[in-house]
Amino acid sequence: MKISYTITVKNKKYPYFIQPKKVEEEEMFFFECQGAGISQHFHPEDLAQLLVDLPQWISEYQHEQKAKKTNTILFRVKLDEKLEIEKKAHESGYSNISRFIRDKVLA
Repeated sequence: MKISYTITVKNKKYPYFIQPKKVEEEEMFFFECQGAGISQHFHPEDLAQLLVDLPQWISEYQHEQKAKKTNTILFRVKLDEKLEIEKKAHESGYSNISRFIRDKVLA
């Protein structure tokens, strides 16, 4: 069963997911946090340290991603489409619509 959580870093919510899995008969946890660029399996004993380090990883990953952005894409939407995009972004914990769209498209 996939369990969803959120963590707040610098006043922004980042969702992450933990799912127990068996990998080659070994108990593992699949951990995914797009805000930190993590999507992989971890041993149960490593999970606690991962969660302790997660805010720092998110902060560093977001800083790295922000530094790399040099191009702009503009597109037009109708008012009702814009409102729907904004609603979904805020429901997902995003305050930045561009980041929400980028994360969804590049996921």
